[in-house]
Amino acid sequence: GVQTCALPISDAFVPNLAVLLNSLANRLGDFERREDALAAAEEAVCLYRRLAAARPDIFAPDLAMSLAVLANMFEATGRRTDALPADEEALRLLIPWFQRHPASFVRPIAEYAREYIRRCEAAGQKPNAALWVPMARALLAMQAEGGTGGAPPADHTYPSPEDTERWNLFRWLRRQWRSWRRT
Repeated sequence: GVQTCALPISDAFVPNLAVLLNSLANRLGDFERREDALAAAEEAVCLYRRLAAARPDIFAPDLAMSLAVLANMFEATGRRTDALPADEEALRLLIPWFQRHPASFVRPIAEYAREYIRRCEAAGQKPNAALWVPMARALLAMQAEGGTGGAPPADHTYPSPEDTERWNLFRWLRRQWRSWRRT
C-alpha cells in the first residue's frame, strides 16, 4: 500500500503529493481497487492534516475534500460506520469557509451534505443537527443579501449556476430539517 505520511518529505512537495494521492484514490476506486484506493485516501488525509495543522487558513478546505474522498472509499470497502465520522469532520471543516465565502463553497458543502445524509439514512442514524444550523444561517444570510437567495428571478432570466445550487441546497436543507423534526 501507499505509505508516505511517516516519510520525511520536504514541505514543498507535500501539497502536490496530497493532491496526487487524492486523485490516485479516486482513479483506483474507479477501477474497483477499493483497498488500494482506501490506502491512498488515508495517506492523502494524513498529509492534509499535516498541512492544515501548519496552515489552516490555506489547507482546511483541502483537508475537508480529502475527508470526503476518504468517506467515499470507506463506503466502497463496506466500512460505512467509518464513513460517517469522516463526513462529519469534512462538514465541520468546510462550514466556516462556507459562512465566510458562501458562493465559493456552496457546491462542495451541498455535495458533502447530501452524501452525509444519504449515508446516515443508510445506517439508520439521525444526522448531527448541530452541523445544519451554521449552514442554514449562512444560506439565510445569502438569501437576505441577494433578496431571493438564488430563487429564479421574477423576470424569468436564468440564474447563475451558483444561485441555482444555493437555492437547491436551501430547499433541500429545509426539507431535511422538517423531516428530522417529525421523527
